[in-house]
Amino acid sequence: MYSSTILVAGMAVVSLGLPAATANAGASAKSHKVLGIVALLANDALNIQTVAGATAVAHKAGWTVKEIDTEGSAQSANAAMQTFVSDHVTAMYVLAYAPSSIGAGLAAARAAHIPVAEWGSAPTTKDIVSTVNYQHVAKAEVAALEAAVKGPASVLELNFSGGALCVTDGQVYAASINKTKGYTITSVQIAGATAVQSGQNYTQSWLTTHPAGKGKYAILSSWDVPTTGAIAALTLAGRKDVKVYSINGEAQTLKLVQQGKETETTRPDATKEGSDSMTNILAYLAAPKAQQAAWKAPAISDQVTVITSANINAFLKANPGALK
Repeated sequence: MYSSTILVAGMAVVSLGLPAATANAGASAKSHKVLGIVALLANDALNIQTVAGATAVAHKAGWTVKEIDTEGSAQSANAAMQTFVSDHVTAMYVLAYAPSSIGAGLAAARAAHIPVAEWGSAPTTKDIVSTVNYQHVAKAEVAALEAAVKGPASVLELNFSGGALCVTDGQVYAASINKTKGYTITSVQIAGATAVQSGQNYTQSWLTTHPAGKGKYAILSSWDVPTTGAIAALTLAGRKDVKVYSINGEAQTLKLVQQGKETETTRPDATKEGSDSMTNILAYLAAPKAQQAAWKAPAISDQVTVITSANINAFLKANPGALK
């Protein structure tokens, strides 16, 4: 998917789609308009999908697309936004950082009159022209867990404070499952850069105080990657009594569901979320100045798919590229 990489201030700047020189020359000849994408984790499946969606719409409109991988660092995200300001991009698409953590970047974009779209549940402010509502995603995940694991039960919650989507998931968990009678929640913060190992370590520790045959157990993760480590820990411990739930529906997790090792994954339509986000950017830029001044960021809420052993084969048949 990625064609070229340039290092800027310790971060990877990636031009998507065509080879960089060709893409830049072709789009510049048309419009000189550039979308700067600030990625939370460029190798994350959902990040890749939403970037692809935004890129397709941007390229169709004749824009160039540039991406900076911030590797889960808010400091790098602020630096990336300031780099894009210096590059005079036309708009930015920031993936999964809460506005509170990118204040310097938003201030720089505001001063330069560069609109910003957020992939995440961001507040509706003049700094943000589009956002994505993720509460319904976490609610679907929790509903699947509650349907299969009745309280009383113990739940290990794997979360990540560095991502706005994960923060939203955690808020939903706190507002729903914690208020459901009989559930005891152990909440931990995963290290984004080492999510697999972090998920495995936390699960191993949690299992020592939650022995088999002493209750009902589940693992609830705000995205897929940590559950790969969690399932490794369950396998090493010979534990088949713990149900595992996550969000994303990426290839590795779909295989785990297919193999019966993971109970459920909730798959958002991230590609459409990306295309909708770019469409909102274009709509904002096309609006009269007075309408821009009164702009209220649309909160995108696209459909999710709850995937379990009961429907995994049907899902894969309908989505033949999902395991790639």
